[in-house]
Amino acid sequence: MSRGALGRISAVTTKQNSGAPVVNIVSSVGYEPFGPLNAASYGNGVALAQGYDQDYELTSIAAAAGTANVQNLSYSYDPSGNTGTVNPTTTGAENRHQARRVLARERRASERPKIYSLSSDCCHHYGA
Repeated sequence: MSRGALGRISAVTTKQNSGAPVVNIVSSVGYEPFGPLNAASYGNGVALAQGYDQDYELTSIAAAAGTANVQNLSYSYDPSGNTGTVNPTTTGAENRHQARRVLARERRASERPKIYSLSSDCCHHYGA
């Protein structure tokens, strides 16, 4: 595993055994200034690119193997920050399935019970 100047992972390699050649798992890993992954090249030849808006919400995922698009999704959000739409911009059943999975995950997260904590000050005024 290789790390960049900021300590973030920049590449991962492995060997099947001590005599085997080194195999790239992922390389050319890039990050946005405040942390999220924005690019990577996988050992199987697939290149990943992820885009973000000014709030670091994921806006796009593109994966290509050479000139062939493997996946190309765009995301939009409602004013509350929930995923509004996931649009596959390439055809294919896997893209449609991925879009449904993301929206289902968002729906499940919004249905979870809310956890509130109460605190009080010196005069026993309670607030959430």
